[in-house]
Amino acid sequence: MYVDGMGFRRMARTLGVAHRTVINGVNAHAARLPDEPSVL
Repeated sequence: MYVDGMGFRRMARTLGVAHRTVINGVNAHAARLPDEPSVL
């Protein structure tokens, strides 16, 4: 959803959760991503 351009509050309304929950989830996922993409 975030990658598709949906805002945090809109995602929260869609999912039925608090917007802080969405922000925390997006930040947690971003922290697990590598610093640079792998080269194919």
